[in-house]
Amino acid sequence: KSQFKTLFKNSAVERAGFNGLKRNIDFVAENTNFRPE
Repeated sequence: KSQFKTLFKNSAVERAGFNGLKRNIDFVAENTNFRPE
């Protein structure tokens, strides 16, 4: 059960990192008028 907890925690961290990266990309895109398709 603890192994599943660790797995879930790691995936949550990865998801948070991905969302943060996406926000940064969106922010840069807005400020440079650059729109990747």
